[in-house]
Amino acid sequence: LQQDTITGNSAATSGGAVSLAGATGSLLVQQSTMTGNSAAGTANGQGGGGVIHAAGGTGTLTLVNAVVSGNTNANAADILTNQTGETVDANFSAIGSSTGFTLSGASGNNLAFGTNLVLGPLADSGGPTMTMAPQPGSPLINAGSAALVPAGLTTDQRGGTLDRVFGSAPDIGAYEVQKAKVTIDRAAGQADPTNVPTVKFDLVFNEPVIGLTASDISLAGSTVGGMATIPEARALPPEAACKSQRRWCGPPRRPMPAGGRQQAERERSRCAALARRLDLENAQLGSAR
Repeated sequence: LQQDTITGNSAATSGGAVSLAGATGSLLVQQSTMTGNSAAGTANGQGGGGVIHAAGGTGTLTLVNAVVSGNTNANAADILTNQTGETVDANFSAIGSSTGFTLSGASGNNLAFGTNLVLGPLADSGGPTMTMAPQPGSPLINAGSAALVPAGLTTDQRGGTLDRVFGSAPDIGAYEVQKAKVTIDRAAGQADPTNVPTVKFDLVFNEPVIGLTASDISLAGSTVGGMATIPEARALPPEAACKSQRRWCGPPRRPMPAGGRQQAERERSRCAALARRLDLENAQLGSAR
């Protein structure tokens, strides 16, 4: 498993996120986040709200820059290995509960069991799949190992232009906390070269940016000085308007009062139009002067 977020799953007995009960072989988990999963089994040999690895012999569960924490089961909340000869290797990782397995001697540089990881909820933070972002102050930030990131893995789970390593070291888990990248382009219709007193350009960010103001723009490198203004200072993600009006952005709920369907459809159309407008504003944030 590489660059995965696995959350909100449940199992009737064992392995809320991943179950290798009765299987053979090993499991390698890299740059992934498993949290918020559950297993209901309470009998002997059942459990592993996150992972059960009962290979029926020898086998290895290897965690690298990975999170297996915050899962639930009465016998073993996060990891259960119940066969002699099974090994759990964990390096630069975060495991919630120490019950149900024993770390190998080759393990090291992990966060302490039960550490509060300060993870955000599952959310759309860019990319094709939803992720869980470490919040400010999270011990996951810069706690991984760049040397253990597989060769060629340059982005986090979200892909695109979002780096896998930002700062002194990668974050543990599937999400990398980082500053937004910005591309500055000459605005459409802006002559180049020009000597007019107002020069327009577009700012395009690689992820949603909220709260951008003119004070965030420095012209210190300009040879002539000047000042910057942002006519449209809203940089909301394009889906924000629709999410804030969720009751209008899907099929009308039932039952509805007389005339309610028409009202809901009108509001849904308004919501979609607003989302398209915000999408355009995000793509062309500029006209900064």
